Amino acid sequence: MKPSRMEMLFWGHSSAKDPDIISLYFRVTINSQRAELGSTGIKVHRKQWSQEGQRLTARTPEAGQHNQTLSIWKTRVQAIYNDLLRSGEPFTASYVKKLFHQEGKGYSFIHLFDHYLASLVKNPDITEGTRETYATVRTKVGHWLASTKQGDLLAERFGKAVLEQYRTFMRNDESRKPATIRKHSNTIKQVLSYGYLNDYIQRNPLQGYRVPSVKPNKPVYLTKEELVTLINYDFGPDKVLGEVRDYFLIQCFTGLAYSDIKGLRYDHFSYQEHEEIGMIWLEKDRVKPETPPDSRFTPSFSSSYPAATMANRKTFTFAQTRKLTCT
Repeated sequence: MKPSRMEMLFWGHSSAKDPDIISLYFRVTINSQRAELGSTGIKVHRKQWSQEGQRLTARTPEAGQHNQTLSIWKTRVQAIYNDLLRSGEPFTASYVKKLFHQEGKGYSFIHLFDHYLASLVKNPDITEGTRETYATVRTKVGHWLASTKQGDLLAERFGKAVLEQYRTFMRNDESRKPATIRKHSNTIKQVLSYGYLNDYIQRNPLQGYRVPSVKPNKPVYLTKEELVTLINYDFGPDKVLGEVRDYFLIQCFTGLAYSDIKGLRYDHFSYQEHEEIGMIWLEKDRVKPETPPDSRFTPSFSSSYPAATMANRKTFTFAQTRKLTCT
């Protein structure tokens, strides 16, 4: 919708504790949509404020200074409004508010990314691991933008050309795998979509852009002999590596992924009779995909480690930095 004339209004708010003293607030209205720009920080006696004249009426140096402050607020907002009109792009009162608090500069991509990460903390459906992954992407993109002298790049200018440059950097300079590059690209798209839906930006520069698909790697399966060798291998005093082996074997026998293992609790295990043999059973849906695992659980593993201590990201990271040599 093409914006019509903007209306600006200062208004006074008093507290029940002292109804004669009012705090001045500022709002703008565009196309019947209001946006509160917040408190001006000015408190005056209500008899000194003219709502119709939008100014303080007292003839004192302090009142004159306050009126000058109010004039500056209106001038700043009017300048933002005029710039947006000249751009020809549609905008809202909420966007004017955000630009006002950004000194009229708009949100850089990195600043928008920080807002996005902050919003994830309040989302109970987002796991800590997912937040850490997004934070890693933010760090990598931030370093790349800084190295290419684009640290202040506006979010609305992070379009296809910039994304392709970043993808090339990840592929050639960082030697990252296609799956990692795809994950970074999708995260960048999510950040821009979040910014557009929450009025931080007025257009999504990657709207309609499809991240290239990645052909999945062919899985490598352990043979029965390799699995038995791994079960019987003695790591000696290296208890951490032994635990990593056991966690991995739990995943092999149950089909659980890391995201499933880290959520195991005591109440996921039960002892049941099966064909006259007592067995420990695991009852837990997978996170990815949402299908039950193989319920039978090897007693030797379940008795070795308390379920509450199985989820340790550092342990899995340790496994990636060590090579298991089983002969």
